[in-house]
Amino acid sequence: MMKKITLFMFTLLMTSIGFSQDLITNGDFEADAAGGVNPPANWEASSNAKTNAVAEYTVVSPGTYGCNLGNDFQKIEQIITPTADQQYKVTFYYFMGNANVDPADAAKTRIYGIDANEANANSSPKIILSNGGADMELDQTATDWTTVTYTFKLTAAQIASVHAVKFSIWKPKRNTDGTKVNSAFRLDDVSIVEDATANLNDLKQFGFSFYPNPAKDNLYLNSQKEIQSISVFNLIGQKMLSIEKPGKTIDVSNLSKGVYMVKTNIQGNTGTFKFIKE
Repeated sequence: MMKKITLFMFTLLMTSIGFSQDLITNGDFEADAAGGVNPPANWEASSNAKTNAVAEYTVVSPGTYGCNLGNDFQKIEQIITPTADQQYKVTFYYFMGNANVDPADAAKTRIYGIDANEANANSSPKIILSNGGADMELDQTATDWTTVTYTFKLTAAQIASVHAVKFSIWKPKRNTDGTKVNSAFRLDDVSIVEDATANLNDLKQFGFSFYPNPAKDNLYLNSQKEIQSISVFNLIGQKMLSIEKPGKTIDVSNLSKGVYMVKTNIQGNTGTFKFIKE
């Protein structure tokens, strides 16, 4: 069994860049350095969601462990702190332990908000904030490592309306008529990072553009509204420049030759673009 190396390398690169910090901690389940731990470090989980050795499977990502969500109802989740109006990309890998799991027993994923008194993994969601307010169902026939990706963006009002925001994966309790097979589920390499594919989409409403590319001395910015800030990163995630209200020109003459990512903020909307320094 094998996870797709191209997507893994993309996720690894984006996680390494400073402006794309992963919202999930211990998404590879390696922090416990042991199997059978409940709950896995940094996660909230129901009683039978434990770290599980996955070395017998050919996985691209380094490490030994994943998470096993055992039979019947199980849930694993983690509080996250997304920035308002920033689009995020959720990625994880999973497979079912059996091929004939009933569709009604399919695992599900969600981003949801909780009240202050909903403090444990068995709490019901106050409001589902992703996928149009509904759980996203996973393919219950997947018995090989399968990649799931989806995006979400929360407004400031949505974040303010809940006590905390959580990422969750859960499975319902099986029907007890004796015909349902074991619904155990393996999970690994969970990440939530800023969505690089969004690029400058959120800035198009301001008529944003930049030139030249490649640039030698100056990078020129056009926008119908004031640019609040820019940050320039190299491809190993080091912040090289940070400028509040940069105006229309960025002096890049002191940067070494290479490729850089620029995070740009206009009226609370964030976009990123790449340029080459000659």
